[in-house]
Amino acid sequence: MQVFLDTNVVCDALFEREPWKEDALAILTLSRQQAITAIVSALTIANVFYIGRKLVGRERAASTVRTCLATFVVLSLDRDAVAEACGRGGSDFEDDLQLTRALRSSADAIVTRDANGFRGSPLVIWTPAEFLSRLQTKKP
Repeated sequence: MQVFLDTNVVCDALFEREPWKEDALAILTLSRQQAITAIVSALTIANVFYIGRKLVGRERAASTVRTCLATFVVLSLDRDAVAEACGRGGSDFEDDLQLTRALRSSADAIVTRDANGFRGSPLVIWTPAEFLSRLQTKKP
């Protein structure tokens, strides 16, 4: 299964943010084990560094970016994606950018703690807990 991870889920895992870290870390582990393909946008990588620098310092933030590169499929943001996001007209431009990349990817779903940011998406939207529960029910 291929899932597009929103920035909040990635940051929850990498910076062990409570109370969400357990589910987010489980998703990160599944990606590292190649049980799933976790997709993120380049915007997420930039946000991880920005947030990490403030939370844990520049050196650890840079290390966290390297973890992302080793763990996730990273999709670029180009002019067309930005233009498409501008046309979405959602309440949060960052979510519009993420949705645009998710729709252009091969993702089966978006995993986020902010389902409202992806309202109207043709892709399935799951919270981390819903995604993990769905995986559990698919096991033989």
